[in-house]
Amino acid sequence: MLGIHNLQPQSQDYRRAFEYFIAMELRAYLSYYRKQEPLSYWCSKQGQEVDFIIGDHTAIEVKSTSSVTSKHLNGLKVLQEENICKKYYLISFDKVNRNVDSIEIMYWRDFLLILR
Repeated sequence: MLGIHNLQPQSQDYRRAFEYFIAMELRAYLSYYRKQEPLSYWCSKQGQEVDFIIGDHTAIEVKSTSSVTSKHLNGLKVLQEENICKKYYLISFDKVNRNVDSIEIMYWRDFLLILR
């Protein structure tokens, strides 16, 4: 619709498209499995954000990076301090799945597999 034929990795449009793609996958998951849970986001008074909150149990941050660092976890860590959710995920292009401070860092394709 925008006439964009190629998205340059790490561009603003690329980041938005990746986040939107994950949003649509989450919506499809909730709809397909008839989960009556809201899909929302979270923002602190200090401006920290988490892209998606499913119900009151799962927080999901989406980053288009291929190398997750501790700075990418900031929003999720602040949310963890609020003790709102039970599960925390950071979804990215980083192919090394791992757990850091109870945050599951997952390659986006692996994350989509657990939605099934």
